Amino acid sequence: MNSKVKYDPWGITVDDRSCVSDKWASALFFLGNGHAGIRNNLPLFSGLDRSERGMFMEGVFEYIRPGITDMVNLPEPFDLKLSAGGAVLTSSSQLSLCSRTLDFRKGILTTVLAFGGHEFRIEQFVSHHDRNIAGIRISTDASPDVGIEDSFSSDVANMPVSDDQKTRSEEVITLIKDAVTSCDENGIMSLSFSTVCGTHSFTFTKKNHDYICDGTLIHESLVSFCGRDLSSSDYEEERNRSADALSSLWQRRDIILEGASDSLQCALRFNIFQLMQNAPSCDISIGARGLTHGRYKGCYFWDTDVFLLPYYLLSDRRVAEHLARYRIKNLDAAKKISESLNTGGARYPWMASLDGSEQCESWDTGKCEMHISADVAWALSRYEASFELSGDERRAIAEVYVQTARFWLSRFTYSRERDCYDLIFVKGPDEYCGVTSNNAYTNHMAILNVRLALRACDEGLITLEDGEKKRFNDFILKVKRPYSDRLGTILEDDNYLNLEDVDLGVLKESDQPLYWIYDYDTLQRLRVLKQPDVLLLYLMQPSLFTSQEAERAWDEYEARCAHDSTLSWPLHALIAYKLGKGKEAWQYLQKSLFLDLENLMQNTHSEGLHIGAMGASLEAVLYGMLGHAFSSDEKNDSPVQLPECVLHVSYCFLEKGKFRCRRV
Repeated sequence: MNSKVKYDPWGITVDDRSCVSDKWASALFFLGNGHAGIRNNLPLFSGLDRSERGMFMEGVFEYIRPGITDMVNLPEPFDLKLSAGGAVLTSSSQLSLCSRTLDFRKGILTTVLAFGGHEFRIEQFVSHHDRNIAGIRISTDASPDVGIEDSFSSDVANMPVSDDQKTRSEEVITLIKDAVTSCDENGIMSLSFSTVCGTHSFTFTKKNHDYICDGTLIHESLVSFCGRDLSSSDYEEERNRSADALSSLWQRRDIILEGASDSLQCALRFNIFQLMQNAPSCDISIGARGLTHGRYKGCYFWDTDVFLLPYYLLSDRRVAEHLARYRIKNLDAAKKISESLNTGGARYPWMASLDGSEQCESWDTGKCEMHISADVAWALSRYEASFELSGDERRAIAEVYVQTARFWLSRFTYSRERDCYDLIFVKGPDEYCGVTSNNAYTNHMAILNVRLALRACDEGLITLEDGEKKRFNDFILKVKRPYSDRLGTILEDDNYLNLEDVDLGVLKESDQPLYWIYDYDTLQRLRVLKQPDVLLLYLMQPSLFTSQEAERAWDEYEARCAHDSTLSWPLHALIAYKLGKGKEAWQYLQKSLFLDLENLMQNTHSEGLHIGAMGASLEAVLYGMLGHAFSSDEKNDSPVQLPECVLHVSYCFLEKGKFRCRRV
């Protein structure tokens, strides 16, 4: 465990200078409510540059060049200047006390600093009651040599990150303009600004209130992100309303592991808390880093559909609806993408911006990693099976099934000689496999996608074109299904057994991703996986495997996985649970739950929290540890029941991989 972090069942504490100066800590102490999110740093103290200050809001994107957007880094709502003993607190100040504590139950971050002979206690929250409100309270000695200044700062910037994971981005761009600060006769500050292309305009308002109570100087500040009149607002009241709203969420979301260590219970709640803090309030999706960072331009990936939606199906119908409706409403954008690629139907983008446009600028990933379209169909089938939907919504989902099915028929290549459909120039979830042919995951997911379209037709939700039903059925029968008699299980793709057999233990000596050591040209020639591929297919369509084939798939592919994606650990945990491998499942689950808390991949500091991996970790708990059905087979599905109360899990020593579950 990281010696910097102290674990409590309901929170985390860091007690050294790194808790305010490290980028890792600014991500770890993130506060948000799904609408707005603030990476928690103290700007003038921590020495962060312009791209590391500020905040993000859901759905706020702006163009950085024609057709390409970035999630806008917005002004810093609390630009603090603290002074004591004639000195201003800076990154070089000597601190006699330095501590930060994040309370998951109340959503309150408390920072305690001591310098210049005085102690400052700083309390922050982002409201879960009114999603446009955030607040801060600073308490210190009421001494003449102590000062507190609190304003806005529009000196922020974006640092667009290259699609190439090996490229270190350094160039920053400013995506806000015309920032004007003013103050009315009641002392209410306002900051008005717009984004550079005029896509968004904002007015932030701020109420500062300073007073002395029992010899203590208290500074309270409330900020509204929608320009609300704060003149009659009270800090204590807003903070308590937020805490009460969060408490209500915990009453329905908490999972208690009875007998577990404080650190394990804390890690589980940290993951749950972050998925509360990044849950959208409208029909949009969740980026790979949520609102904690602008990595990947803030775009939405298949991570959300496959690794976040299943969690929200069990925990929060409102959020599940937002995620599903985002894909439904962007079907026309997916049709335009497919048309631009000279294919039919609808092809969903690999990296989706707010409007559903493709943001990926690399050919091999953006064009060839196409399983996203089937993943969206799979996710909508989970959503449809979980809730009673209106006829209009079911018909809208049926339209997605059919349009994505049409894409698959146009994208596969039919061989008359072999009477077979092949998918060439494709990249699967593994990603180290390179551009190959007939990736098994993608082929089988495409088949499922087409079956969903046929089912929608049979249920009278949509009408197919003349002859289309026959073509769909012919496609299902004739798609190539890679299989290896030698391995005794499904084969990852046509080229897998041609790759160089290597010893992964020699190749990789730490958790550092292989792509930082080897070029992708090398990696795509080695029999090494970045993350689950065939095993992920087993997770999503288990009926494709016999029990023996599933075991052989684990033996072959788990041993060759480098786990160079943060999604890999929790997915292997869930797969291991499904295969009855309790010890292996627990080993993987521990790593996934502590991924950001311990900065295990060494990129939390530079890229923010791994929200998709958190969703996958909670899938491993709810669908693996606690046994909720995860199968994506479109037949024999029964609606998932939402837990309306806290889950209590009797915790046993996990080498045996056993749990008992009860609800209270």
